[in-house]
Amino acid sequence: MSWMLGRRLVSSLSLLAALLIWSQASAQQAFTTRYSNPSANGDIVLIGNVNYYCTTDKPPASTSEATKCASARAVVPGNMANTVTNNQVYLVNSDTDKDPSTINSSSATLTVPSTSSILFAGLYWSGSSSSAINRRSVSFGLPGQAVSPLTALTTNVARIGNTYQSFVNVTALVQAGGSGAYTVANINSTQGAGTWANWTLVVAFKDVALPVRNLSVFNGLQSAADPNFPLDISVSGFLTPSVGAVNSTVGVVAYDGDRGAAEGAGTGGSLQFGTNSGALNPVFNAANPVNDVCNSTISALGTEITAGQNPTFANTLGLDIDTFKT
Repeated sequence: MSWMLGRRLVSSLSLLAALLIWSQASAQQAFTTRYSNPSANGDIVLIGNVNYYCTTDKPPASTSEATKCASARAVVPGNMANTVTNNQVYLVNSDTDKDPSTINSSSATLTVPSTSSILFAGLYWSGSSSSAINRRSVSFGLPGQAVSPLTALTTNVARIGNTYQSFVNVTALVQAGGSGAYTVANINSTQGAGTWANWTLVVAFKDVALPVRNLSVFNGLQSAADPNFPLDISVSGFLTPSVGAVNSTVGVVAYDGDRGAAEGAGTGGSLQFGTNSGALNPVFNAANPVNDVCNSTISALGTEITAGQNPTFANTLGLDIDTFKT
């Protein structure tokens, strides 16, 4: 199977696959399989949030910065006239957990069936930092609990600049935590324009009430910044029925996808999927327009996710966590 992305940074893919992208500078980690279960009654869920956001009322926000931030917060998906992205506003720590020991934090709610069991849970976080040690550190909180420090299992850094993505396996923690609001804090990143600090939790679970599926998570960090040179990601290892229809769902995590036309029409880019690079079809939905797919949304099958998010920003200014039927 082959994926083609016209623009942005890809970080993760779910027959059911989850696919993780980025845009600006050259990134360097090819996609590999992080988790695979070729035959399980179950599903994959992606949740996450942003720990940086523009500010309208805190230093160093000027009057013009505050106006730009308010405009960015209001823009809706599909508004190709938008001219304000994370490159036009100053991003600062967003700290929602009321814990004085955290520099930034946010939460998102995981919902899995009460009859399910967790097969895999991976925590990814991303930002821009020149400190190799700090890139590997994050704090993670289970539902109803304070955050505790974690250290990355792997960290990938872009060849140009200090953009990074880190990963740690949190399967045992999520098995203990179950459904509820998860908090991620202390993501290290440089504050300013054109940056970000965000996280994604990828969870695979089994439940006998669900259909048999091939559950796969692929991760890497590759650039899709130039529309003249689209990123082609090939993935394999899927098992499909020899007869009958094959239905697939794909999750994509991307960094620095800009909503609208601030840097050229549809700078969130396009996404295509097919059996090979010569047989690709557009992938899009109501939340992710065909020419602006990676448009700073957190959505599931075309519906934006706002419930259970703290904070809740309709425009994430640089993070996409989206699922699609293909």
